[in-house]
Amino acid sequence: MKFEIDTKNKTIELKDDVNLCELVEELKDLLDTDWQNYTLIIGKGKTEYITTTPIFTPPNPNIPYTDPDNPYTINC
Repeated sequence: MKFEIDTKNKTIELKDDVNLCELVEELKDLLDTDWQNYTLIIGKGKTEYITTTPIFTPPNPNIPYTDPDNPYTINC
């Protein structure tokens, strides 16, 4: 269990996954009754990336504009 306590800004930042019961007990030991006035911040280091497949829209045969030197662009 890793967390960082900022006593100036009264924040607690979690660095890893923590057991809530263990966290509360640890905070009670470290901060006595003042721990209830702190703001809990979840670690900012965890980022989830979502990948998607680009969508290609084929040329519409009903549109008269077809320039072979200037092909359609694919926008993602």
